[in-house]
Amino acid sequence: MNSHIFINEIKNSQIFQSKNINFKNIKYISYYHGREICLQIKKNSWLSIKGAGWNLGPPFYYQIKEKNDPGVFGLLEYRNAKREHFVTNYLNKKFKDRFPISLEVLRIKKDLDLIKTFKPALLIRQLKTPYRLTDLILKNRRHAFNDLYYYFGKNNVKIFSSFLKKTLTTIISYHKLGYIHDNIDLGNLNVSGQLLDLELFYIPGIKYPERFYRANSNLKNRKEKEAIFYLEVMYKFSEILNLKVSISQIAKDCLKFFPNKKSNLIFVKTIIKVAKLTS
Repeated sequence: MNSHIFINEIKNSQIFQSKNINFKNIKYISYYHGREICLQIKKNSWLSIKGAGWNLGPPFYYQIKEKNDPGVFGLLEYRNAKREHFVTNYLNKKFKDRFPISLEVLRIKKDLDLIKTFKPALLIRQLKTPYRLTDLILKNRRHAFNDLYYYFGKNNVKIFSSFLKKTLTTIISYHKLGYIHDNIDLGNLNVSGQLLDLELFYIPGIKYPERFYRANSNLKNRKEKEAIFYLEVMYKFSEILNLKVSISQIAKDCLKFFPNKKSNLIFVKTIIKVAKLTS
């Protein structure tokens, strides 16, 4: 850990000082998310440092230096970090334990060779588990499955049903408020059922950075797409668990957890349409 490129920023943060973390004794693991490292502070409690560098590196970040392209891989832009921090804490007031807890945003003071418009930052979050659904098929799969079993038991059928219920009820609850995640995939759900990476999460009235021109556009299409993306993620998850189910069957399973089958929610209507298709 002491060789990390942002070690000074991390050590000097309020969160790390308040928790009195000893970097020599603590384990840290890099995950396939790319720009996140996680440190365990106690059982079922991890600190996530987002924007800490492309952890498949070196190089620890990679920049596209085209004139109008802000693409920097491995780092997190300050305005996005501030927005995710605000959105995450906003959601936590409404939905307990369904999202990470955002603790602190740190500007990176280290001199980096970046385009002037890109201001890097670190976002420090607290998670129940660092393992994402993607980890169930990658290098950390043994640890990821251990955490999945801890939260949902060891019967794959029951795991799938319980995970479906937990995540689906979360998504329906925020769709009732007009919110959209926009980025649901295997990498943005962890094995405890928390939804992650909320920098582009849509909440009416909360501004996007200026370059996200579609902030309030195509809302109907985006809600439909979120339903399709969710079904796709759950289909992939079922394959990981060696369950032989179709997309339409998963959609039918979702219907069990809809309190109102005649809901006007576009998300719900889309899943009902898919459920009516033949396998």
